Amino acid sequence: MSVKDFFGDAARENGGPAREPGTKRPILVPAGAPAGTHASYMRASSFAERVEDHRHIYAWEKRYLAQAMGKNRDLADLAAGEEYVSSKLAPDVGANRASGKRLDSIISRALDREGIHFLADRGTAYHSFCENRRRLHDGSIPPEYLQGVGAYWEAMDLHNLRVFETEVFVANDELGAAGTFDSLVFDERYGIWRINDIKTGDISLGYAVQEVIYARAERYDTDTDQRSPLLTPEMAAMGP
Repeated sequence: MSVKDFFGDAARENGGPAREPGTKRPILVPAGAPAGTHASYMRASSFAERVEDHRHIYAWEKRYLAQAMGKNRDLADLAAGEEYVSSKLAPDVGANRASGKRLDSIISRALDREGIHFLADRGTAYHSFCENRRRLHDGSIPPEYLQGVGAYWEAMDLHNLRVFETEVFVANDELGAAGTFDSLVFDERYGIWRINDIKTGDISLGYAVQEVIYARAERYDTDTDQRSPLLTPEMAAMGP
């Protein structure tokens, strides 16, 4: 059984790579490695987060969790029924790990009930609606999103940015990172190519790092494990 088979098709995204259970790290063949060799690459987004201080996010999440557990007695009782302890104190490591996973599930349900995922889900929806311009006119976008999606395409037109390709999976072997960026666009003002990633939250240094990882990466074909330049010959001919 191959490594890819071990992680299973269930771990694959739409046309994407096999991924590690839990961490969701993509499983790729390292550049120059012998055939059949596989390794987990860090997600580009996770790599970029290393330059940021996330203490405020952890505090924000814990506050929401405290409120959620106070409001949902059923989940509080489920959590109280678990006997999870530090792994060093656990008499049965396997049972303790299973208890921890159940607690993780309870926490996820509690935070979801409190609405902590609302903004992230809304951002994901915007991402989907902005992927194809035709959706502005085919009636598939809910009314509350139309203004934002329309503003996105107005900005693209204003700055003469033409979308050539969407959802491009790439691997940066220098850093051992991989990921999918939203689109590859041509900037007609300056005759250069740009990585385009749609963000609906605060723009931080981590996002800039993420874009650099993509820009210095190569395309990765998850079916053949072959790499190719980010810009095809036809695209390169359009540049300066």
